[in-house]
Amino acid sequence: MAKINGIIFFFIVSSLLDLMLIVGIVCVRMSGAEETYRNVKVLETEGTASLVRGGETMEVYEQMVIQGGDILSTGEDGRVDLSLDDDKYVIVEASSEVEFELEGEKDNGAICLHLNAGAIYNEIENPIADGDSYEIETPDGVMAVRGTEFWVRISEDEDGLWRETIIVVFDGKVHIRVDNTAGEETVITAGEEAVIEKYFGDGENPEEEARLRKSGGSIDTENLPDYLIEMYGNLLTGDDEEEEKDAAEDSGQDAEDEAGEEESEDETPESSVRSSSNAAVMTTVSSDTAAGSTAGTAAETNSGTGASDETENNGATGTDDEAGTNDEAGTNTETETETETSVALTSDDFSVDTSDQVYTGSAIEPTVTLLNSTLTAEDYTVSYSGNTEVGTATITIMGSGNYTGTLTYTFAITAKEISSDDFTIYAEYDPETEGWVLVVVLNSTIMEAGDSARAEINDDYCFTITGKGNYTGTLSYWIDDGMIVEF
Repeated sequence: MAKINGIIFFFIVSSLLDLMLIVGIVCVRMSGAEETYRNVKVLETEGTASLVRGGETMEVYEQMVIQGGDILSTGEDGRVDLSLDDDKYVIVEASSEVEFELEGEKDNGAICLHLNAGAIYNEIENPIADGDSYEIETPDGVMAVRGTEFWVRISEDEDGLWRETIIVVFDGKVHIRVDNTAGEETVITAGEEAVIEKYFGDGENPEEEARLRKSGGSIDTENLPDYLIEMYGNLLTGDDEEEEKDAAEDSGQDAEDEAGEEESEDETPESSVRSSSNAAVMTTVSSDTAAGSTAGTAAETNSGTGASDETENNGATGTDDEAGTNDEAGTNTETETETETSVALTSDDFSVDTSDQVYTGSAIEPTVTLLNSTLTAEDYTVSYSGNTEVGTATITIMGSGNYTGTLTYTFAITAKEISSDDFTIYAEYDPETEGWVLVVVLNSTIMEAGDSARAEINDDYCFTITGKGNYTGTLSYWIDDGMIVEF
C-alpha cells in the first residue's frame, strides 16, 4: 500500500512539474510577442495644460501616457506635442480641447480625436493600415485620412451666432464629411483648404445646418499660426513650384551643354582636316524632313598634294568616312521624338464664385473664370450638380485633352425670403358663420401652394403665412373690419 501511495505521489509531482514547464514556456512566448497596443504619450508641453481622466483633473507632464476617454485641455499660453503609435504626431495648440477615442490595437482598430475647441496639427508619417483608421471629429464634421499632414481649427464669433471649422492640407489628402450630408465626402489635397460653417440663428433668423462653404481653394495664410507658415513657407508661397521649374530648366540646360560638348568633340577631327588644307572647299545644304530628321552626305577627295576638296549636299553620290554619325553610307540622321505629357489642373488656374446663392427656381451656375492664359476652353469642362434646390451644390472642373485632374467646389443655395408681393390676400365676410374667410392668391410664378403654410385665423383675426421648403420667413397679418393689415 505504501508503495502504491509512493507511485501515486510521484505521478502527481511529475504532472505538476510538466504543467509548470508548459506554463513557463507559454509565458516566455507571450512575453516575446510584439506589443500592438495604442501608444499615445506626451512628448513636450508648454504653458498651461490639464487632463481629465475619470472625472479627476491632473497636470500634464512629459512622457505622460494618454488613455482612451481622456480629455486634454490647453490654456491661452498652452501647447502639447503628442506621439501616437510612434508614427503619428499631433500638436494641440493654445485654448484647445481634445477628447481621445482609442480602440483596438495598432494597425487593427481606430483613433478618433474629438476636437471640441481650438486647433490641432496632424502629421501621419506612414499610411494607415487597411484595418485601422484615423479621424478628427469636430462638432460639424469629420476628417478621415490614410497618411497626410493637415491642420484643423474651430472658431466661433463673440456673439455665438456662428461656428467655423477650417481644414488645411499640406501633404496628401483629407476626406471631409459634413454632419448633415449623410456619408457624402469631399476630398481636398495638398495646398488646399476647406471651410465648414454652422449658423445658430439670431432669434429672427432660424438655425441652419452645417455646410461646406469652401472646398479646394488656395490656403489663406492669415488663418495659420506662425510655426506652420515657417514649416510650409514654400508650399504657401508657391516657391516649391518655382524651384521645381528652375531645377527642370537647369537639368535641361545641363543636358544641352553635355550634348554640345559631345558634338564639339565629334567634329574636332574633321575640322582639323579641313583647316589643314588651303585649297579646301566646303558647301553645306541641310533639309528637314517631316519626321524631324536631317540627312546629309559628304564626299571628300585628297589630291596627294595636301589639298582637300570637300562637297556636302543632300543626295550626293560621294562617300565620307568621317561624315555625321560615321556610318559608312555617309548619312547623318538625327531624329527627335517629342512626347506630350499631361498637365494636372490646379486651383490657381481658375477663380470660382462659391458665394451663397438665393433660390430662384432655376439651375444656378456661378461664374468660373479662367486665370491661366495657356489654357483654352477645349482643355477643361465645367459641370454643376444639385444646383437648383436649397442645399449644397457642387461645381466640378475636369481636365480634357492634355490636361488631367478634377477640381471640386461647393456653394450653398439658401431659401428665398417670402414677401407680400408673392401673395394677394383679402377677406370675405361669411354671413352664415358671421366671421371672416381669408382668401390667399399666389402671385409668384415659381412658388407652389405647398411652399407656404397658413395658420388658422384666431379669435383676434390674426394669421401668419410661413415659408417652407425652398422658402423661408414669416408674414403676419390681421383683419380689421374686412381690411388686411400687415404687421
